[in-house]
Amino acid sequence: MALDQVHVKPSDFVESFFNIPQKPKNTVDMSQLSGGAGSTQGNVVGRFSLKERPYLYEIYNTAAKDVLLMCGRQVEKSTTIGNRILTHSMLLQNFRSMYVAPRDKQAAQFSRNRIRQPIKESEELSLMKGRHRSIRAMLGDQLADNVYYQKFTTGSEILIEYAYLNADRVRGGTADSLCMDEFQDLLFDLLPVIDAVLFTSAYQFRLYAGTPKSVDNTINIYWEKYSTKNEWAIPCDACGHWNILGYANVGKTCLICSKCGAQIHPHHERAQWVSGRDPTWLTDPPLSRPFVGYRIPQPLSPNNNHVVLLDKIENNPPATVNNEVWGFAHDSADKLFSEAKIRPHCDAKFDMERDGRRHAQQNPTVMGIDWAGGSDLSPDQVVSTTAVTIMTVNVHHCRVVYFKRYTGREADPDFVDLDIARLVQEFNVKYVCPDFGGGYQQNFRLQKKFGAHRVIPVHYTGVKLLTWNKNLGRYMAARTEVIQRFAYALTSAQLFKLPSYSDPVARDALGDLYNVYEEMDAKHTRTIIQRTPGTTDDFLHSMVYAFIASMFIVPRPDIIRPTNS
Repeated sequence: MALDQVHVKPSDFVESFFNIPQKPKNTVDMSQLSGGAGSTQGNVVGRFSLKERPYLYEIYNTAAKDVLLMCGRQVEKSTTIGNRILTHSMLLQNFRSMYVAPRDKQAAQFSRNRIRQPIKESEELSLMKGRHRSIRAMLGDQLADNVYYQKFTTGSEILIEYAYLNADRVRGGTADSLCMDEFQDLLFDLLPVIDAVLFTSAYQFRLYAGTPKSVDNTINIYWEKYSTKNEWAIPCDACGHWNILGYANVGKTCLICSKCGAQIHPHHERAQWVSGRDPTWLTDPPLSRPFVGYRIPQPLSPNNNHVVLLDKIENNPPATVNNEVWGFAHDSADKLFSEAKIRPHCDAKFDMERDGRRHAQQNPTVMGIDWAGGSDLSPDQVVSTTAVTIMTVNVHHCRVVYFKRYTGREADPDFVDLDIARLVQEFNVKYVCPDFGGGYQQNFRLQKKFGAHRVIPVHYTGVKLLTWNKNLGRYMAARTEVIQRFAYALTSAQLFKLPSYSDPVARDALGDLYNVYEEMDAKHTRTIIQRTPGTTDDFLHSMVYAFIASMFIVPRPDIIRPTNS
């Protein structure tokens, strides 16, 4: 059944049949206050209504296939995603929805609270899920019901997945609708693998949602470059001014007009979504199918309490308020590398073309390879390239003597294999550390030619800092921590000598280092390293792999101490 054959508005369907746990009216969630210790009252189950959430009608009913939600915290983002997924599963036959969160715990919690509980509490949904005894007797165990997989009498399915440091659980799957939650915390390099699940679908629905953090974060890049940037416009009855919620609308006792100071009502009957784009952009957007973007700040929520709002603004850093209250990005990301940090380590007298091979003949030499990973999900279609870094090693430092990025005709895999083999021999490379994740076949061919004792893959995972896995024959490296140690070795410990910055090849390679940044994950418990969308970071990783290879010759336990080596 096609979507245009379903003559029921999703919002009407949800309001008619969905019972969902909700906060009691006129209560204060003490956990939202600075220093609070938890909610004072439990949730109550009741029929879900959008009348107190008029800004959600368009989001539920939009015909747009690509939707982006820029949300403050606790604005019922996950409830909205869950309701949309359930609505598709109930109204469409043989429709497959996939939900992806960064972590296992987040995925399981979403399944429990936003999928399974509404089914349990709603009689009509329970019937369509096959929980009535007569249906169970007829279908037996055909309708799966577990944390990660649900099947309905319509033949529709829901897959609940997670992808933090790798997309192995998602790889190879198929779906008609893809919902990525906490989008800001998903590694940008995993997005093309995840998005590929839609390739064979005639629907190809996308809903990406999250709370923005830094201006370089993925969700903010999508918002600023590829979305309609819709804002909820609220009229002022006193002066007629239309308000887009922000700091200027926070009065002492209520929300106020930013022009005249009169009280405004976020759920005003004339309030509406308006695009923040100029007419030229909307007429001729950079994409044939731009994301329809909606920003949902906390004061729109029916659960907003003005006392709590004032407390948050007064007692939290601007970055936190911008992110979690207003759904704005804040320029708070920390750059691991910058030109000011890199240039002091460049040797103006060292020319790679003139001096690289000569220097390699006089010192032990290692190579790092970051294999091409294909096109990114970003609409820029920036292509990941194979990048090679060659270093010489002594007790005092590592010197980069050669950079190579394979582009154009040289990007042909057969040419890359032959050329890298030539470089290993020409530079008399003692150890090669290639990227495991992007080049299983290439690594196998290199090991066959030069031996597994010289070609040692590195696999980014979430394990200890750097661990040798004897059974798999490769090093397992904690991605964030290893990159941080490399950054320290380069910028603070002064263990590196780099080529002349005037060399355009070196300048291009080192530019990849500037494209990554650090920020905290959604729970502010762990640092993650992200790449700015639309940019490359291939040489960063090839340099990290070469640095790991260098420690086979000169161990540096003060920087990285491998285990089970």
